[in-house]
Amino acid sequence: MRDFCSRMRSKSSEIRQAGADIAGDKGVSSGVKGFSRSDTNVLITGWDRQKTALFAFLHPASSILQVLLQDDHPQRYDSADMATEVLLTLSSFSDLTDSSNGGFEGYDKVFYGCLDVLAARGGTNGVKRLFDRLFDQGVMSDHKAGFILVVGEQVVHHLDGKSLGIVMGLCQRWL
Repeated sequence: MRDFCSRMRSKSSEIRQAGADIAGDKGVSSGVKGFSRSDTNVLITGWDRQKTALFAFLHPASSILQVLLQDDHPQRYDSADMATEVLLTLSSFSDLTDSSNGGFEGYDKVFYGCLDVLAARGGTNGVKRLFDRLFDQGVMSDHKAGFILVVGEQVVHHLDGKSLGIVMGLCQRWL
């Protein structure tokens, strides 16, 4: 599952980059204004491809979550590490999920379920490892910052001083 999560994060990045390259060639930062019909179709196809990749990820992630939640004697860190991998993969789709009005079937269940597993079985150390990896992923978009703020809100009691400081810094961007 870890390899699968890693591949899904890479695929999400590739699809997002292809759309950004087209937008960059046109000198347009967002929207479809200034695009020809064929360019717009490529952007829509990229969004559809990313949406399809997210759905392809949510189904096995939901099954893994069920196993993690039903296991009476889980190995604490293996469960927390798996939840971290799933959450990192969901973060790679943050631009897609942020722009969705209706949400995606199964997304909330996987997202909040993994947060529960991480908090219960990984505790403060597990949450710290998640935040270290989230902050280590380079430039942070507004979508990614929003994802981190939602995660931070849910696990606020498990945040260490460094992670709390970064989350509060993100909050200040919108005050």
